[in-house]
Amino acid sequence: LTKLHGEDVVEQLKAIAELESAIRRVTSPSDFLICIDEICEAIIKVIPINNFRVFKASTVLVSAFVEVFRDVLGDCVYPLTRALCHKIGDNKIAVREGTMKCLTLLMRVCGPRPVLDVVLVNLRDRNPRVREEAINVVIKTLLTFPIQDINVNTVAEYLVSALADHRQRVVNTA
Repeated sequence: LTKLHGEDVVEQLKAIAELESAIRRVTSPSDFLICIDEICEAIIKVIPINNFRVFKASTVLVSAFVEVFRDVLGDCVYPLTRALCHKIGDNKIAVREGTMKCLTLLMRVCGPRPVLDVVLVNLRDRNPRVREEAINVVIKTLLTFPIQDINVNTVAEYLVSALADHRQRVVNTA
């Protein structure tokens, strides 16, 4: 886990691949309840690294983590979602798409409510691209999941503020 946070990108990529491989080999996730928070914390620290290759590898790592530990994620959902939300306004479309895939996977596994609660907060972000992409996540959620799984009143409250946004692109997206 210490190699994940080094300066050398090649070492980081190797460490991410090793961690992903180790996660995929887990047969009984409940045996790892003791260290799941440490693994989650390590993944969260990798997500914000500003290197495209590292980010792409980290999305694969997040996917593996969520798929394997789906039954025991619990307290990891909020910090993982918050870390991913820092990337939804990235300049690279591939990063935004990777983030959207990870968020969608988290919603499929944990239900849309806990993930959407974190995403909705980003509708008040300073960056208009973050606001626009947060709306795109909300739209995808509304189109993908049953309405009973979503707190529609909360979504409506946040989207109303987006309709009054000073940026035209945000208003058009909303």
